[in-house]
Order: sequence, then C-alpha cells, then structure tokens
Amino acid sequence: MINVFEEKAVCCGCGACVQSCPKKAITMVKDKKYFLYPKIDEEKCIKCNICRTQCPFQQENKKLLETNVKTKVYAVKHKDDIIRNTSTSGGIFTALSDFVLNQNGVIYGAAFVEDLKVEHIRATTAEERNRFRGSKYVQSEINNIFQMIKKDLLNKKNVLFSGTPCQVAGLKYYLKNLSDSEHLILVDVICHGVPSPKIFEEHIQKLSEIKQVKHYSFRDKKEGWHKHVEEVSFIDGITDNKTKLSQSYKKYFQQDLMNRESCYNCPFANMKRVSDVTIGDYWGIEKIFPKFDDNKGISLCLIHTEKGQIIFNRIKEDIEYIESNTTDCLQPQLEYSTKMPLNYDLFWNDYFKFGYNLILKKYTSVRLSRKIKNKIGRLLRKLRLTK
Repeated sequence: MINVFEEKAVCCGCGACVQSCPKKAITMVKDKKYFLYPKIDEEKCIKCNICRTQCPFQQENKKLLETNVKTKVYAVKHKDDIIRNTSTSGGIFTALSDFVLNQNGVIYGAAFVEDLKVEHIRATTAEERNRFRGSKYVQSEINNIFQMIKKDLLNKKNVLFSGTPCQVAGLKYYLKNLSDSEHLILVDVICHGVPSPKIFEEHIQKLSEIKQVKHYSFRDKKEGWHKHVEEVSFIDGITDNKTKLSQSYKKYFQQDLMNRESCYNCPFANMKRVSDVTIGDYWGIEKIFPKFDDNKGISLCLIHTEKGQIIFNRIKEDIEYIESNTTDCLQPQLEYSTKMPLNYDLFWNDYFKFGYNLILKKYTSVRLSRKIKNKIGRLLRKLRLTK
C-alpha cells in the first residue's frame, strides 16, 4: 500500500481521490488518531494519477476554486423561534435546506449515526434533515456521498451539500463540470478545524461509565447563544451541562489540541471561499448591530455566487436579515488557519502513552496565565494589531 500524498499535512480526508479512482484501488484507512487517509493498492493501481488531480490540497488546483464575485454579507435569524432554538446559530441552514426540500430536492450533511459517530448522510425529508442541525466538533466520514450526489444531479434532482470548505472543494473536483449545475447548491461552514474522532469516542466512553449516552450537543443554547455549553443527554432522560467531565471536550477543542494536521495548513481559511454560500455564527453582532442581537443566535451568511444570491432571495420571507460587510463580519477562521499549539505533540504523546484519564486531568484545567494570554490576544485582534 502506498500513499496518495507525500505527508499528512496535505491531506484533508475529503475522499475525492477514493471516489474518483477508476480501478477502486484506493481505500480510506484510519491512523492512530482515527483520521482517515487514502492508501493505494499497488496491484490495482494503473498510475493514471487521477487521485492527485482530484485533490483540493494540491497547489496547482487551489486557484481553480477561487470565485471572482464580490461577496455579499448578511446577519440572519429565522422567524421561527423553535427552529432557531434547535439550531446552533440563527437557523439559516434550515431556511436554505427547506427551500431545496420544497423543490423535491435532497440534502446532504453531517449527522450523528450509530454509537454517536459523525457521518455525512442523505436526507429527503425535514425530519431527516433536522439531524444535520447543530455543530459537530469532530471530523465526519464522507463514505460514498460524492457518488450519490453525482447520481442525483444526473437525474436532475436539486441537491444541497453542506460541509467543511475542504469537503466542498473535494466534491467540486470530483463533480468537475457538474459542480456548475443549476441543480446544485454548495454550502460550507466557517471551520475552526476538524477534531479527532478518537478523542471524541474516548470522551463518550468516559461519560458512559456513568450511564449510557443517548445524545450529545456541542453547543447548547439553554443558557443563551453567547455562552458555549456542552450538554449530554443520557438514556434515562437526565441531562448534564454542569460537571467538569461534561464540559471537558470543549477545553481540548478551544486549545486546538486535537485537530487534523492539515487544519493547521488550510488553504480555505480566508474570504476566497469554494462554495455558493458560507454560514456560521455572526460573532460580534452585539457590537455591530446590538438591536438585532437577542442572545438566541444570529447566523453569518456570506453569498459568493449568483446561485447563492438567487436562493437567498427566495428564502427572505422565512428570515429576518441585515446586510453587513466583509470588514465587520471578520473572524479568525475567515482570515487564516488555526495555529498548531506548541504542545500539540505533547498532548498526543501523553494520550498514546498514558491514556485518556491523563489528558482529562492535565489539559482541562486552564491556568491563570493562559486565561490572561487569551484575553490579551482577543483584545489585540479586535484592535487589528495582531492575528
């Protein structure tokens, strides 16, 4: 078995190479962190090099993904409070996907499946689509989704695909000219980096020592949108969003300790997006449009293409919105990649050598010096004095 890539830092795991191989010579294999990487079976490989030409991380490919359209920026909240309460931010994804579903279309997105694994799946009803709501702070498995989307497009079905920027880029290369189809709308999320499925699995196993976990929310809004709270729902109906254990996963995430290596070298962490529409949280809305913020969640919606603007115009009856600009809406992941922390290797060495209990104890207690450093960093970024 040989690699498609030269080093892990240039593979995002989108799977475009696997689904493009004419000889089915490539499989996705988990490493120790449970990140998937493509491996080539030399006996099946005909050296056509399609796998490398489909890779969105290849330098010669990156410019092909850039759009020249001036981005429109909106702050958005859904008019239906129930939808907004069950969404991570303001409910823009539900409004966009409802429009496609009402056109007898299909939606593809990341959902919890068996054993709380995160995978991309296909939805044709609102009930199925609702599984895509809410942030998933773990890398999803794409499987054969790109092939399913291609089949839907060839059958003239309307399709909305939502994913990370690198997943959207991988899909565009796989589809080639079909990515310009009027039947396809591409939605990427503002991505901080994709954390390890292995650490999340260990986290769930640790919680399950108390009782079986039924559902997990990375960003619960019972205490308001501005406060990041994890909530665990157990099989007996009891929930936990207060204990140190239930709030520990976000501590690893906030320290950028468990991301895929390519996330620290992301070519898509900028305003030159690969999608028709980019969605995320409109952080800082309370300063830009204080009357629009009610602490129930506001979506940031960036429109990059004519297709994106058309669908946005058609959902205006379902949303409240304010037009903004690319200066006021800026946040770190729209300017640069997440920086690999100095203790990244130490974190993983500790985990592989001593296990989950050690990192739970060592990396979830934020020292006073770290808190001060974080506050100074946030202030300097707001003043545009540093990245």
